[in-house]
Amino acid sequence: MQNIKEALTDHISSVRTQMSKDGVNALVVTSPVNLLYLTGSLFEGYVYLPLTGDPHIFVRRPNFFNGDCVYIKNIAQIYDMLAERGVSVPSETALEEDDISAGEWLKLKEVLKLDSPMHGSHILKAARMVKSPYEIDMIRASGKKHVEFISGVHKLFRPGMTDIDFAAKVECRAREMGHLSMFRSFGFRVEAAYGCILSGDNAAAASPYDFSMGGRGVDASFPGGACGDIIEKGHAVLVDISGSFGPYLTDMTRIFSYGKVSDQALRAHAASTEILETLESLGKPGTACSELYNAAGAIVAKYGLEDCYMGKTQKAKFVGHGLGLQMNEGPVLAAKSRDVLAENNIIALEPKFVIDGVGAVGSEDTYLVTPNGLECLTACDRAIREFEF
Repeated sequence: MQNIKEALTDHISSVRTQMSKDGVNALVVTSPVNLLYLTGSLFEGYVYLPLTGDPHIFVRRPNFFNGDCVYIKNIAQIYDMLAERGVSVPSETALEEDDISAGEWLKLKEVLKLDSPMHGSHILKAARMVKSPYEIDMIRASGKKHVEFISGVHKLFRPGMTDIDFAAKVECRAREMGHLSMFRSFGFRVEAAYGCILSGDNAAAASPYDFSMGGRGVDASFPGGACGDIIEKGHAVLVDISGSFGPYLTDMTRIFSYGKVSDQALRAHAASTEILETLESLGKPGTACSELYNAAGAIVAKYGLEDCYMGKTQKAKFVGHGLGLQMNEGPVLAAKSRDVLAENNIIALEPKFVIDGVGAVGSEDTYLVTPNGLECLTACDRAIREFEF
């Protein structure tokens, strides 16, 4: 089993491989998730990573760090401190352009005396797509905890509950089992806590967030998820709670119901299961992600369910995504995706349907890409499970 120190060495090596491909001689990292990836710690500060030699870690907060670092009061100190160590900043230095604000990017450009900083975010994204053995072990552990969590959800419902009431019970169970109560997502326009619980026609409500399902939420300031509607007989209840049981994530959705759901809902759920089983065998290293997306679409067409696939009024344009430290990493399984699966990618597949008067159906699971296909890391019964009370 790989330890964290060995994993961090692997992570730095992977980033340097990508740097070398792009002709980048140094990379400056300051976004929290990428600092975590490179150092194993979350702090406010910077990592200056040369193509060769030791990385240089500059910390503003907190006033302790488990490793070799230099404490700074402000960003302006970095250049001089590098010079004191005999390090000159090359013109081929890359900054994160997607993960930080324009203001911070401009400040780094000024402080490091760079005329034209190179692009660095895609270097980090590419490195992080292929997981180290340590990361895979962490994700496996999260998957086991995620399955344990979902196994008791069917007993939390009581007649008369609103979706908010039910969500509170589900989230409490998650927290009691060690859920960190949040998950990280890439981008400045994504906000979420535990995940998403949707009942009935709320599943069809559009959302400003790039999720497969939306929901109205309870206020215009956070328009997503449960909305306060009473869960009625015949409703399907989608439980899409992140596996945030450690730094590395899993993603899983299971469907529950108050009594029986309609035959149309059962048929759509069966289509989702067929999609997952088909993509599990097709998803091997070297497979284009667009090919998997199209294979899912062909099954949807066979069932004649195009109108309710991945939403109603606003449809998600993907059927799967990578994940790890963040919920929405690469690769992306979409029609125009240029991504190709590689061994040790971690991906989630989530073919879902919205049925009028019932709600959302369909399962989601997390997978490891292996030479023989996709290995499910959240394996448990995908059947729609009726609430017990």
